[in-house]
Amino acid sequence: MRERAERMRGLRFASSMVAALANELSDEAEARRRSFRIRSAADPSVGAARSAALLGPDAFPAEAFSPAAWDRALAPA
Repeated sequence: MRERAERMRGLRFASSMVAALANELSDEAEARRRSFRIRSAADPSVGAARSAALLGPDAFPAEAFSPAAWDRALAPA
């Protein structure tokens, strides 16, 4: 039961990140997407949670779904 709850938490985190990157419409959001693309190309761990939406949360360490990971991925440009 605990493992399932943790997997679901990871999936919710990943889907929230995908939504934040794909669905926000503003100049700031576009700058954030551009920055995300550059940073995740240089450091794949930056976009790990986003990839979990496709690969599953078990493919990544728990740190990929932390507030710090969110801040690194969605930091302003």
